[in-house]
Amino acid sequence: MPLLTTLLAATAAALPNACAWDDPGRDPYLGEVPAAIDVYDDIPKPVRARLKDRMARHAYDDFVEITRGTIAGTQDYEPQITGMHFGSKGLRCVTTTRDGWRSEHREHGLVYCEDGHCILVPTVCRNVSRIVRRPAPPPPVAELEFDPPGAGPMAEPGEGISAWPGMPSPGPGDGGAGPDIDEGGGRGEPWSPWPPGGGGGWVGGAVPVEPSVPVVPAPPPIAAPVSEPGMGLLAALGAGLVFWCRRRR
Repeated sequence: MPLLTTLLAATAAALPNACAWDDPGRDPYLGEVPAAIDVYDDIPKPVRARLKDRMARHAYDDFVEITRGTIAGTQDYEPQITGMHFGSKGLRCVTTTRDGWRSEHREHGLVYCEDGHCILVPTVCRNVSRIVRRPAPPPPVAELEFDPPGAGPMAEPGEGISAWPGMPSPGPGDGGAGPDIDEGGGRGEPWSPWPPGGGGGWVGGAVPVEPSVPVVPAPPPIAAPVSEPGMGLLAALGAGLVFWCRRRR
């Protein structure tokens, strides 16, 4: 048992710290793809079992594009690739670089993730390796589907109480509260918020307001006629003259 422990430690120490993945497909992994997961002993055994089952069924989570400096699919991933398996005597590297790639170089791979552990299998060489998925960005703030409430536009001069049908409009410059001025320059009829014909009602949905009724002043009293002095004598003389004329006829 101590010998086995020593051999395992020696094997781990013999792993290259970094390998150059400059020519993808030149040294493909030759073993069973699901079996390569067992060497990642930091992954819990139940999680490894689920990963191997999904890899055997090709039930991958993402299909990614690999460039010299990025790994991206429907999710975003850190650009580093670790624990890559190569075909040469089962070589496995702690880290793998792509510094020798041209800027336009592209490769693709299948990604399987379980409980935060993600496995990358490049389609060009099946070199099983590991990557880290970045946290999903927060959802965008939804826009308001309606305008925020406000005081509304200010009323223009002359926009007072809305007119009923048949009601005269307020005069210019009155602001809705003054008598009209007729075209001849004189004062017209007093302005009233009520339509012709009178009648009370509600103004603005508040207290009922009765229309004002103009008060007509009473006419001055007519004095009885007073007879002037001598009017009776003249009347009697006139009557006598008429009687005398009739007798002569």
